[in-house]
Amino acid sequence: MKTGKLIGSGKYRDCYSIEGTHLCAKKKRPFHFKLKYFRPGFFRDLNKEEFKVYSNMPPKLKEFFPSNYQIEGSLLISERPRDYDGKYSKIIQEHGPVYNVPFWEDIDTIFNLLIEHKIWLFDVFNKGTNIMVQKVSEDVYKPVIIDCKKFGLKSYPLQLHLLFESELRKKLIRRLSYFHRRFKPESIVTKSEELRIK
Repeated sequence: MKTGKLIGSGKYRDCYSIEGTHLCAKKKRPFHFKLKYFRPGFFRDLNKEEFKVYSNMPPKLKEFFPSNYQIEGSLLISERPRDYDGKYSKIIQEHGPVYNVPFWEDIDTIFNLLIEHKIWLFDVFNKGTNIMVQKVSEDVYKPVIIDCKKFGLKSYPLQLHLLFESELRKKLIRRLSYFHRRFKPESIVTKSEELRIK
C-alpha cells in the first residue's frame, strides 16, 4: 500500500490517503525534542492500542466506525467514510451544526452503548475532530467515530478520581453536553428527548 496525500493531523499521528483506494492510513508522527511535543503518546503504539480497543467493542458500537479496520505493519488502515454523492465525509468540526434528527439519535445510541459497556472514550465527544458526519442519504446522516485510542485512566493518569466509575460516567456526560452545545441546534429533538418531555 502506497500512502498519498496528508488528509488529517493529530497530536501524535498523521492520516494519509492510500493511492488508488478509498482507504486511509494513520501513521505515527516523528518525535521532536521540543517541550511541547514531550507527551506520553509518543512513547505508546497508539495504532495497536486503537485497534485493540476497536476489536474488543460490541458489534453494535462497531457499526459507528469505518469498515476495513486493520493493522498493516506500523499503519492503522480503515475505509474513508463517503457521503451518498460519493464525496468524502467531513469531521463535524468542519461540517458545523447538524440539522438532522437521525444523526442525533445515533449519537444517543453511541452514548448509551458506551455507558452500558463501560467503555470510557472521552475524546469521542470532545472538540468535534473524532466524529465524521456521513450523509447516507439526503435525509439521513450518520456519525462515524474515527478515533478511539484514549481509554479511561490510562489517558489521564493524574486524575485519580477517575478510578471511580461514577466519576468516569460524569466525565463522559460532560463531554456529551459540550458536544451538544457546540453542534446540536436547539430545534433538534430526538425520540428519547420527546419521551422525557412527555
